[in-house]
Amino acid sequence: MINLTNTILYAKGWYKKSDNIIEDLKKILELDGYTPSNKNDIYSILLGRIEKHTANWATTREILSGIHPKNCWKVGYDFGNEKDYDMCMAFIYYAISNLRFVDNREWTPQMPKVTKYQKADHVTINSLYTHFIKNKVCLVS
Repeated sequence: MINLTNTILYAKGWYKKSDNIIEDLKKILELDGYTPSNKNDIYSILLGRIEKHTANWATTREILSGIHPKNCWKVGYDFGNEKDYDMCMAFIYYAISNLRFVDNREWTPQMPKVTKYQKADHVTINSLYTHFIKNKVCLVS
């Protein structure tokens, strides 16, 4: 079971995303009980949590292929040229991209903490009620 409830909600689009994924994830991971202060902390947290879950999530080969400089564009990591490539950033983008697809057997969906971090613009109070209170599951990926 992945213990990144709010991080998964962020990946699935329930929380607002800014242009700075590191600043977003510092705040989101705090909601999950972690205290990251920089990119390396975020990388370590995601790697540690996902490493325990890779049997169901992805093989090492798939992860390495996903963070390869030639494939990073697929997960939203555009680093410009090869000298600017950052493996930690590539993995962070890869992890967030793949956490979108975690199904309800692999985590416990909970109401987003919209009083502590802004909900995404497309999310309404009605949609929160429908998905998290009325249905008691998160059906949106």
